[in-house]
Amino acid sequence: MKRDSSRYSARGVLGQLITRLRKDPVGTVKRGFYHAFIGRFKYARGPDYDARRFWQDRFERCGFSFESVTDEVHSEAENREREKAAKERFLEYCRIQCVDLSSSRALEIGCGTGFYAQTLDESGVKEYTGIDITDALFSGLRERHPRFRFIKQDVTTENILGSYDLIVVVDVIQHIVSDSKLKFAMQNIKGCLAENGVLIIAPLREATRTAPFLYFLRLWSLDDVIQHFDDCEIGQPISFRNGESIIAIRK
Repeated sequence: MKRDSSRYSARGVLGQLITRLRKDPVGTVKRGFYHAFIGRFKYARGPDYDARRFWQDRFERCGFSFESVTDEVHSEAENREREKAAKERFLEYCRIQCVDLSSSRALEIGCGTGFYAQTLDESGVKEYTGIDITDALFSGLRERHPRFRFIKQDVTTENILGSYDLIVVVDVIQHIVSDSKLKFAMQNIKGCLAENGVLIIAPLREATRTAPFLYFLRLWSLDDVIQHFDDCEIGQPISFRNGESIIAIRK
């Protein structure tokens, strides 16, 4: 499958910037200034960033709106449609990979606003544990999903306990920006994946990309990930969103 890797090329970034300026010139300039100067000063730490503080502040500011975890340039309605399409691709891929949600002990890395917790709840998942680097939204998540468990933990620095049949890492990996933290996270996840368990991860691209000025974003390639799972079965990737792919890794 050919995957479009142009979105974060120089031409792709320029095209996006022009589109965003036409759509929302004032908002685009404000966001650009904030991320390039204020946010970078506040959160950036050399080649990395203070992820816990960044997401704590963002969740407290945006709450359960889609702005908390999606593209800030799109409206709430647009982001809702984008995430609805991503949800359908996720569930389709679970079916392709023969994941029986009703019998699965599921772990979600980066549960955020609970979008995939809701998806798995609606799908009748047997057990669910969600971990996130901040507990800013845990009170609301526990009210919405009383039978689910939520734990504050950083997958890039703290070992995960337990064994899981299904591990979901969707729209999280791009916010791990250092090679060493990606390596720790992938080995961490592999260590708690049950025998014959499935890891579903997205988005991945054909080539690794960084986004200018966005210190909290790095687009990883399929090869970046699968090198940490050389003794596992790698499923055929399918299109996920914007030229990005979703893949499954079975232990």
